Amino acid sequence: MAEEFFKHLKVNSVDAAYSGLLRDSKIADSREDVATLKAKTREAIRAFGDILSWDLIATKQVGSHLISYTYIAAAKSYPIRWRFFFYKASDIWKLVDIRIDDRLPRMFDEAEPAAAAAPADSTR
Repeated sequence: MAEEFFKHLKVNSVDAAYSGLLRDSKIADSREDVATLKAKTREAIRAFGDILSWDLIATKQVGSHLISYTYIAAAKSYPIRWRFFFYKASDIWKLVDIRIDDRLPRMFDEAEPAAAAAPADSTR
């Protein structure tokens, strides 16, 4: 499903990409959520350029009912990380969550710099 999703994104067909990805997903039941996903995807493509290619960089399974796939999409000017979470209650895997981000440190499993900590209270 994710591979087909990226094939559609590569030709700037956001609606078709989500149509296939969200088939039989509870996410599709919320028009507002779908509209938000499509808008954020279009915004990312506008900001970073067309999707040129993509790589599956991680697969993680938790038990026999939950799996995630993490992809890096190579846009023209910047990488975008996509995480897809699938759940299988019986015999069909269904998308239950999708995350998109462009924060490079997270792509390398590094913590982002935290805000400066407040000085310790020395009056105790």
